[in-house]
Amino acid sequence: MSQPTPSPPAAGTARGRDGQDNRSTSHVGRKRQRRTQEILHTAALAFAERGYDGANFEDIAARMQMRGPSLYYYFGSKEELLRACLDQTAEAVTGRAHEVASGPGFVRTRLRRLFADQLLVQLRDFPEFIALFLHLQLTDQPLREHIHRLRRAHGDVYRALVEEGIAAGELDDGARRNLLHAFGALAYVDDWYRPGAGADVEDLADQVAGEVLRLFPRPRRPRRHPTAR
Repeated sequence: MSQPTPSPPAAGTARGRDGQDNRSTSHVGRKRQRRTQEILHTAALAFAERGYDGANFEDIAARMQMRGPSLYYYFGSKEELLRACLDQTAEAVTGRAHEVASGPGFVRTRLRRLFADQLLVQLRDFPEFIALFLHLQLTDQPLREHIHRLRRAHGDVYRALVEEGIAAGELDDGARRNLLHAFGALAYVDDWYRPGAGADVEDLADQVAGEVLRLFPRPRRPRRHPTAR
């Protein structure tokens, strides 16, 4: 007796090699991706607030109304989770810096925008940034080296712009040294800034960026010697 011919899938329905509806698998994939992003955001805040040793899977999961062991479905260890937090944050922040630094305008204009955007990163968009990349206490040498590489890549965006300014005659040679002072000034804004205590965060970022830019004077023109008579 002949076997009944299976009905073809409905229009618009794709199936994988195993016959599973690809729409279902893609939905599961998107759901997992969203959950992973939620975990990374929550974990980054936990590491920033409690440090690497103080944060644990139970604490992070509790913030999301999950059970601690559930996180192992997404990340195999706390170290793996921290690395993922660092990589995601660094990719977003350094990507923004590249975009601002390569934008239109004179170097000094772009440098001011870069300082202002970094403040928005720290105070509004990625409040965990400074704690993760500057204040996190780690005994694990590979993790410390990983953070150093990410910080170096972020700082290279500023250094490249400063070198461009020196070459273009917009900045003097002292700009290389003054960039270190600028990094320090930006890093400590988090210590005194209080949301809702005064200026809007965007206005504040612009004001502070203008002050930091004063560390980068224009090159002095060489004095002309009086013509000997």
